[in-house]
Amino acid sequence: MKTAVILGSKPGARLPQGGTAYFANAAIGSYGDAIERFESRINVVSAVVLRKCRDSARQAHADLYAEKGAIIRAARPDRLILVESADHPGLGNELAGWLRNSGYASPIECLPPADRIDAQTRFSGLAHPLVTRALLDQPLSVVLRDALHVALHRLRLARGESLGKYRPSTGIVALLIAIAEHGPEAEYVLVGIGLSQRHLHHFRGSILSGKVARRAVLEPHVAADAAILRALARRYALRADDPELEAALADARRAGGAPEPVQ
Repeated sequence: MKTAVILGSKPGARLPQGGTAYFANAAIGSYGDAIERFESRINVVSAVVLRKCRDSARQAHADLYAEKGAIIRAARPDRLILVESADHPGLGNELAGWLRNSGYASPIECLPPADRIDAQTRFSGLAHPLVTRALLDQPLSVVLRDALHVALHRLRLARGESLGKYRPSTGIVALLIAIAEHGPEAEYVLVGIGLSQRHLHHFRGSILSGKVARRAVLEPHVAADAAILRALARRYALRADDPELEAALADARRAGGAPEPVQ
């Protein structure tokens, strides 16, 4: 059985041996020389995140984004996939040119928003924007605002990208890319990816705590990621090194059947 390993940057991850590795953003710098154990290494990077790295001096966490940018530029994966945003058409090609001018040598591909959305709906069966019951955990004014936002996107009347809390993170997009490339016969191992403590990052040999979302508003990507992972666990061989996430995947596998439709 083929093994595809999807790697995030959550501290304490345990690397498996071999397989094809898909790294989310700057996670490729979190594992040192251990990444050489993988047969193939693909770096999946959000174009918006990479733009923040390029323009790090303007960011609130300037040192963090500068470090991430340096890691991504120094890495030599077999391929780099830039996940584009509907808010910034053409950004992928712009950043590819910037990387080339800085001496980056790996092949670069761009993943358009439409392809990302198509992969989500085909493999998980869940609509975009992805709404879960967590929507109702927000103040009423936010619920009403978000419901209108989602409706306009579903009707294709809205331009640009959907809110981060209703679409998957780069790590889960990397998983969808892996499924597209390896199919239902492969095993998918999630390493350094979890459903909690997402504000923790490796930074210069230590662990940095970033900004945590306000309780009144959903943290970006978490609810969408959880719903997609539960759906995928019913269709594909998924396992995770994070105990909390593995327990959620096991519950989904036991439940079996087709994923529940999202309202």
